[in-house]
Amino acid sequence: MDSKFLKSPSTWVSLWAMLLPFWSTGSTAIMLLLLLMLLSKKDPALPRGMAWFPVLAFAVIALSVWWMPTSDGWAELLVQKSPLLLMPIVLVGQKDALARGFRWSAVLVVLYLMAHLTWGLAFGQWIDLTYRGLSEGLHQHVYLSLVLALGLLLTWKMPNDWTPRMKWALTVTATLCIALMGSRIAMLAMLCGCLVAGLTWNRKTLGLLIAALLLFALAQSTGQLRGMGHVFTTVKPHWATGSVDTRLVQADATWQLIKPSPWTGVGVAPLQPMLENVYQTMDYRFGLKNHLNSHNQLLHLVASHGFIGLLLMLIGLTALWWRHRPVLDRVGWAILLAFALVMMTENLLERSLGLQLWVAVWVYVFARSSAMQTNTLRRD
Repeated sequence: MDSKFLKSPSTWVSLWAMLLPFWSTGSTAIMLLLLLMLLSKKDPALPRGMAWFPVLAFAVIALSVWWMPTSDGWAELLVQKSPLLLMPIVLVGQKDALARGFRWSAVLVVLYLMAHLTWGLAFGQWIDLTYRGLSEGLHQHVYLSLVLALGLLLTWKMPNDWTPRMKWALTVTATLCIALMGSRIAMLAMLCGCLVAGLTWNRKTLGLLIAALLLFALAQSTGQLRGMGHVFTTVKPHWATGSVDTRLVQADATWQLIKPSPWTGVGVAPLQPMLENVYQTMDYRFGLKNHLNSHNQLLHLVASHGFIGLLLMLIGLTALWWRHRPVLDRVGWAILLAFALVMMTENLLERSLGLQLWVAVWVYVFARSSAMQTNTLRRD
């Protein structure tokens, strides 16, 4: 193998994106290798514009450590959030490598899920392979659906050497996998993302959409047979086991944490033990048994940093967006919208895969948009 190929940061960035859903230790090792490669350069490039936002978020978390009610766990917290600091610096100038890596990551996830599905069908385990069962052994179904949706968007909307048949093969299998995994918010995020990005509607896309919705309905029905509870019925915390009613109970429990100090929050200390104390008071047994978090990134932010923290974040985001809004294209908006929707029902930034996906996508979107702006200026 060519030594230049192995010495190229782009090679390792693509490999990192490919391995991210499968091997967290390997992806972390690659990120450290990329950091060493960056430090070895005499004049390393630095993030620009909106790409600095994750670094600023890490700085706020680091400063918030001073207000933790206990000194325990601060080092673990900073290590957990370190991708906010390192990834924007390491991934500078690697938008094409990221796009290539996420396309092939989607391919690998599809191969894994299809192999799992084929094995299960051969042994008559259909019900266990719909809803969350299909993604068992890898990652939670919502996060895998995000990886697949991102890979599809980059396959169709970014220049690459794939033939139409290769693109459609990935599109059909990935869409069916997303439908079978049965994440409602992931399906909504994918559909909204496709609409914003400018999906071309024809017989193929409409047929695929109908097939996906039918499989999605089947996955939901088998999920109910597996005892997922009353999805569309709000019940008392003691009986809550379904998808919607549990999230409502968890939102209520998080609000109970927020009420004593709504402006400043409880700090960056781990919220889970405090949240489970509220579950105990509410007699929310399902949440206690499964150690469920708030399942809402916005509520988690308010609980940690209060409405002051939320306001500061919104002001910063609005200011940065206003400055850079001309360079955001439809693909960028589609990706950001998909992730924003998922954050409404998932604590995306509290999981390692979710945090790294978000930072990589953030860097990619604004690096791509900045490159488009530079090309426009050159043409002018």
